[in-house]
Amino acid sequence: MHSFYLVYILFGRKKYSFPEEDESIVCNIWKDKARIALNQQLTQARKKAMSKENTKNIIDCLDKGPVWINNDDWNQMIKDVWSTPEFQRRFESARRNRLTKTDGKISIHSGGTMSFASYRANMLRIFFMLKIMI
Repeated sequence: MHSFYLVYILFGRKKYSFPEEDESIVCNIWKDKARIALNQQLTQARKKAMSKENTKNIIDCLDKGPVWINNDDWNQMIKDVWSTPEFQRRFESARRNRLTKTDGKISIHSGGTMSFASYRANMLRIFFMLKIMI
C-alpha cells in the first residue's frame, strides 16, 4: 500500500466526509496533491542544500540533507535520482525552456504545454476571425 494512501486513510477520512461512490476520485486527487507537494518540498530541500554548500554539484551535498529527511534516504536520492544523467538532462531542458524568450520577453508562465503567449495569439486570431464573420 502506497504511503500517500495511508495518510489519506488516517487523516482525510477523519476530517472530511463525502459520498462513498466518490471515494476513488477523492483518493486520486489526494494522492496527486500529496505527490506535487512532496516534489516541491524535495526540490526546495535540494536547492537549499546546494546553496548552503555553495555548489552546483549535488554530490557535494551527501550527508547534508534537512533534518526531516533520514540521512540514508537523502544520500540515496542524490545517488539514484538527482545525480543521474537522465535527471540532469531533464533539469537542463526545463531550465532552457523557462528561459526561452517569447515576444522579446522571458515568459515563465504557461498553461500546460502551451505558453500564455501562444494562448494569447490563438485567442486574438479567433477573436479577429469572429469579428470578420459578424
